[in-house]
Amino acid sequence: MLAYLALAGRPVSRNLLAELLWPEAPAGDGRASLRRALHRLQQRLGSGVILGTPDTIALAPEVVAATDAVVFREQLARSRDAADAPASLALLRRAEALYRDDFLAGFGIPECPDFEDWQVQQSEALRRTIAAGDLPGILAPVTTPTPVRYVVSGGVHIAYRLYGDGPLTLVALPGFVSHLDFYWEQPELARFMQALGRLARVLCFDKRGAGLSDRVDPATTPRQQAILDPDGLASALIDFAGRSETPTAPAG
Repeated sequence: MLAYLALAGRPVSRNLLAELLWPEAPAGDGRASLRRALHRLQQRLGSGVILGTPDTIALAPEVVAATDAVVFREQLARSRDAADAPASLALLRRAEALYRDDFLAGFGIPECPDFEDWQVQQSEALRRTIAAGDLPGILAPVTTPTPVRYVVSGGVHIAYRLYGDGPLTLVALPGFVSHLDFYWEQPELARFMQALGRLARVLCFDKRGAGLSDRVDPATTPRQQAILDPDGLASALIDFAGRSETPTAPAG
């Protein structure tokens, strides 16, 4: 409840909170459960933290302003309007110190699907901040990349790199020109790739004829398809026009 009120930053309807946190309870029972929960919180937190009217509940403005997620977003917003680069960097560093894990990581309320949806939305919003390059972690020193590996497709060696430990698997399709080592030689690009690795298990590769993959004669080579199945990843059939489908046979 406190997290919801803090990120709302305004008075929230008592009926909404009762439905959010006690969705299976009849309306009167939900409001009664809410009153009991508020009483316990006020006993623990003291007066002046939770502000209530007969119809709404809110956190005191100073409590909202001190919430880590609120401060994190405030620091990012201020960094964009900072007078100079050092001031902007200092604000980003302060935000970086606040971001240690996903939003409410490890916390959940059984049988509260609306609260779970809200929690996921908040977590994804912060993850999008990372992907957009706003997370201060993007300023961290570039780490040593994982080794380049190769898979053979149609007699051609395709270079790929697999890294990251996020819950999803992301296949990064290369552009017209690509080079796996170049990604890590350019600090801004390398930090972006590292940020992706915090979100997902990332597979990036050089298509045939580019980067570290084998050279081919474009005049005699039709549009090719490559099957990539490194380290037990589900096989994906990817053509360089961008279509993806499930293959019928593993890579050779």
